[in-house]
Amino acid sequence: MSINPFFKEIDNYVDIAYGPRLTNPLDPLDDITEPKDEVKQNFRILLLTKPGERLTDNNFGVGIQNYLFELANPQTYGQIKTRITTQVSIYMPYLTIQDMRVGLATPDSQSLRVIIKYYVPSLDQLDEMVLTFPT
Repeated sequence: MSINPFFKEIDNYVDIAYGPRLTNPLDPLDDITEPKDEVKQNFRILLLTKPGERLTDNNFGVGIQNYLFELANPQTYGQIKTRITTQVSIYMPYLTIQDMRVGLATPDSQSLRVIIKYYVPSLDQLDEMVLTFPT
């Protein structure tokens, strides 16, 4: 069985159809080939994009950086968790958050740390995202 030449030709343009899959946003030649890595990168983008930053969808993004100058208290941590949960349910419904912790990186630091354990059933992927601000 031979492959239709059209499909061979269009294979070169897969990034146009599905968008770039970058592990390192600074290196345009770094292309993700593993679906597990792509999910993690998409999740990272969702967490770091500020609402209003994406031109096609002003509601997209958690914008964790926006909470850096808020009071370090349970109410602020609750707002962050709620925003993450809401954004995941809208933009990444294939992902299940299993555990989420928000707080200071260390008791005497000024750094915000977010730890999210998540599961992707379709890939049988259990992974963890750890973000600390400022880095």
